[in-house]
Amino acid sequence: MKQTFCSIAVAVLFTAVTLTAQETHWTTTNPSPDPAADTKSNSSSVPDAYAINGHFDRIVVIRLKNGADLLKGMMQVVKEQKIQNGVILSAIGSLRAINAAEASYASSCGQGAYAGTLADLGKPPQAGTEGFIGPDLKADPSTKSGYTLTMSAGAAAAGGVTGCNNPSSLALAYFVAADPLVANSTGTRRFGTNQAGTIYQSTANPPEALVVTLVGAPPGAAPIQ
Repeated sequence: MKQTFCSIAVAVLFTAVTLTAQETHWTTTNPSPDPAADTKSNSSSVPDAYAINGHFDRIVVIRLKNGADLLKGMMQVVKEQKIQNGVILSAIGSLRAINAAEASYASSCGQGAYAGTLADLGKPPQAGTEGFIGPDLKADPSTKSGYTLTMSAGAAAAGGVTGCNNPSSLALAYFVAADPLVANSTGTRRFGTNQAGTIYQSTANPPEALVVTLVGAPPGAAPIQ
């Protein structure tokens, strides 16, 4: 019987960061004491493009039979090859994406309040077609790259506050936990974040799930940024 394979190269990160060309948007979050300094044009001494060097520790090529489940196949190889960095970076990236989506929701849709569920973040505004978060993170809980992401809502927003996408709930605060789908297999570290935007990781040994904390750092956790 003829079998068709496709190959996927998975780069295991060592100390490298992969950069992709994209449209750049500038936002000044920490203004200079001299406002004129924030409006200076780019220096002519800096080239339009330049390299930031790094390297991969190793590259794993995954071969999949035609018709095989892509995610299950990759998860199997990740487990067999004991690849950790890729899923850890993905978990952190997912938390950052949720924080960004909640900030956008509060400012443009929730009248200052946050979506109380990931499903509400995934709902498009009544006058729009796309939600505030991608389809891979709009379930409660969501599972992505070996981690389960669970949102907990804080106190409900005051009566009369409404959202532009008819949300099931609006909250004054939230907490999102990211835990390995299978402990010590799909991941070892445990993370969490709240509306302040800081991402925390468990400092316990072995790592423990972070306690829902709506203000400040969860007990037994330290910020990673």
